[in-house]
Order: sequence, then structure tokens, then C-alpha cells
Amino acid sequence: MLTFFVALFALLLAFIGFSLLKKPQWFLPLIGESPESHSFLHTFGILYLLAGVAGIPVLLLKTKMLIYAYLLVVMLVTLFFSFQLSKKMSAPRE
Repeated sequence: MLTFFVALFALLLAFIGFSLLKKPQWFLPLIGESPESHSFLHTFGILYLLAGVAGIPVLLLKTKMLIYAYLLVVMLVTLFFSFQLSKKMSAPRE
């Protein structure tokens, strides 16, 4: 069951990362169109895509400690992204 959860989570992260990289216009209305916003989305798109790809070796090794460490790191990345996105959404736009 844990393996299935990690596989699903890795696929979801890869999809979100791909969306942030290839379709930033989906997110730009939320935070405003600026070079800083593009850079923000691009940076987290790469991080999410790398986190999704990093899930593959974690799944192949099937070590519980490694799986839990992977989930912890990915949850921290998503937490940081969520805080930064909410801060950008609440900031006044020019």
C-alpha cells in the first residue's frame, strides 16, 4: 500500500512540475504576470519534476526508511511552495 501511495504521489508531482514548466499561464492569474512570477513557477516546476523522478529509485529500492525520508522531503517542498504561493497571491499586484 505504501508503494502504491508513493507511486501515485510521484506521478502527481511530475504532472504538477510539468504543468508549472509548460503551462505557467494557468497559475499566473493568481500571482500576477511578472518576470519574478515566471522565475518562481519555473523553479518550483523543476523541483516538483525532480521530486517526481526521484520517486522512481525510491520505489525500486522499497526501503521503508527511504520511502519515509522521500515523503518528508517532498512534503517540505510542497509546504514551502504553498506558503510562497499564498504570500504571492496576497501581495498587492501592480
